Amino acid sequence: MNFIAAILMYHSGEVAAFWLLCALMEKYNLKEVHSPGMPGLAYHMKLFERLGREHIGDLFKHLDKNYVDVDLFCSEWLISIFLNMIPLELTGIYLDLFFENGWPTLYKLGI
Repeated sequence: MNFIAAILMYHSGEVAAFWLLCALMEKYNLKEVHSPGMPGLAYHMKLFERLGREHIGDLFKHLDKNYVDVDLFCSEWLISIFLNMIPLELTGIYLDLFFENGWPTLYKLGI
């Protein structure tokens, strides 16, 4: 969560970053991803895997063949809402899209 807060502070002041983080936690249910047991993380990983198998099935068959679990790379993406993978200068654009469209933005970018 500190990574997300740092990116928000990079693009806005401390007060705005706090309220943006609160909005992420409440409106986009990010608190479920970071809460004990991480039930939101499990939900989003299953959804991401289903979408991946639907849209890029050949890649997922290859991953299965080589015993690569989606959790291996997907969990980090979901915990940081993909902000750890995007160049810092582009995070503002991505955050605008995420605040506008929510989780589908992450799924589309990830796939």
